[in-house]
Amino acid sequence: MRKFLLLLSVLFVFGCESAKTDLPKEEIQEVLPILNDQAELKNIETVGVGAMCGGIAGLICKVGLTCKISAQHPDASGTCQELVTQKELICPTERIPVCGFKEGNKNGYLNECEAVRHGAVVLNKGFCKTDETVPGNCEAEFTTIGNCKTSLSGFVFNLEKNACTKKFASGCEAEVPFDSLENCQTACLK
Repeated sequence: MRKFLLLLSVLFVFGCESAKTDLPKEEIQEVLPILNDQAELKNIETVGVGAMCGGIAGLICKVGLTCKISAQHPDASGTCQELVTQKELICPTERIPVCGFKEGNKNGYLNECEAVRHGAVVLNKGFCKTDETVPGNCEAEFTTIGNCKTSLSGFVFNLEKNACTKKFASGCEAEVPFDSLENCQTACLK
């Protein structure tokens, strides 16, 4: 029981920076090995360029890569891809945010140079905002905003096929033309 109380005291001391203890140093050092034995360290495996990521397995890309979700994988899995497309381009560190568009995703960049370095087309100065004209628009595309790992879906009208199709992607939020197949068909198939 004494070791348990001592263990709680040590946890309290290490958890609060300003806390002080009257415990003798020898007793604290006696408990530390118990803490270390019970500490569970978890290694997180990451995957490289071209490897499968996300999905049910929850695989994470290495630093400097992003998980591009594919429409063929409804479980929100994709492949790891490079974030930076123009590595030789050196950009200033000035903070003049822009909203850039790359591969169906709107994302904020530090400045215009950083957007170009990442292979994005600059849409506007400032932060990305949702386009209010997208919902119910048969010509609008399904666009994600931000780099969150949230799985999103919606329906778009494919003019070439004259059909409504479901799209999958990941992001923080999305501009979704239609939230259901029925809404898309009602609006676009006349």
